[in-house]
Amino acid sequence: MTIYEAGAGFLIGAVMGILCGIALGRNQLLSDVFSIYIKVANSIPRVVLGSIFIVALGLGAASKIALAVVMVFFVVFANAFQGVREADKNLIANARILGASDWQMTRAVVIPSALSWILASLHVSFGFALVGAIVGEFLGAREGMGLLIATAPGLVRFQRRVRGDDRDRGGGANRRMAADHDRGPSADLASGDHRERVINAAARSVQSGACPPLPCDH
Repeated sequence: MTIYEAGAGFLIGAVMGILCGIALGRNQLLSDVFSIYIKVANSIPRVVLGSIFIVALGLGAASKIALAVVMVFFVVFANAFQGVREADKNLIANARILGASDWQMTRAVVIPSALSWILASLHVSFGFALVGAIVGEFLGAREGMGLLIATAPGLVRFQRRVRGDDRDRGGGANRRMAADHDRGPSADLASGDHRERVINAAARSVQSGACPPLPCDH
């Protein structure tokens, strides 16, 4: 499940980041309008976004995919945008002189120039997608690696407590058995001596004609 969420988030975030980066990099007006909003969105902590996605989308895979998309989008977008801006100005000017349209210029000049930037971002963005999926599962999920990480400490403490209780019960039983073993012969001997003294005292009382310690009839 974690790999599925990370893979889906990686694909969606990479496609969105490439398209938005190329579009804003080629259009100065769009870049001026949306750059401030993208910077604000990128400054929001990912844990906060993960909590918002869980509240909005539930504990299923959708919230984890959304967090993975956010983790990937900004990395790919920044590289794609910068790669488009770093395209060779002389090649762009020559393409304009030859009568190339904006789409032809983007397809033949800009995208090949930005491809190295895009590939560099894709190389590291899958790790961010995996981190986003695990963090989302850690915050709240029904299954996945993040859920195992979140529940493992409590399970370990429970197992240690169970083992400790078993050891305490076993140690208490062993101590009681040892105490009975140490006390048994002497207690039996003391009980036998007491019975013998009682019997001898009763015999002497009968021989002397006196009543035994217990009530008797004359």
